Amino acid sequence: MIVAIGGIAVKPGLRGAQFQWFAVRAFAQARRAPGAVHRDVRRRGHLIFSLSVWESADAMRGYAASGPHRAAMARVEALSTWYRFHRYRAEAVPSWADAFAEWDRAAAGAAAE
Repeated sequence: MIVAIGGIAVKPGLRGAQFQWFAVRAFAQARRAPGAVHRDVRRRGHLIFSLSVWESADAMRGYAASGPHRAAMARVEALSTWYRFHRYRAEAVPSWADAFAEWDRAAAGAAAE
């Protein structure tokens, strides 16, 4: 399985409402996307995180490149001050604690480069 975790810092004001509009539609798309195993959203500090698990990289890419998710990504720079995604393989759906631990490891590795 492929795990995708993404974090975003949404710009204040009307950008927050616009982000919400896109996020609700992208989440609904993920609910019915072929190959989607799990999806969830959670706040950590000032960041909003999405966690999705996919049967394959192709399934994840198919979701990401279509519909509401694609439309949201076309606007991400206008809606956010910062965003990042990390993908990794897993044998099972991770807990949020495990996903955040992987996120933190990846961020530490990127900072060291």
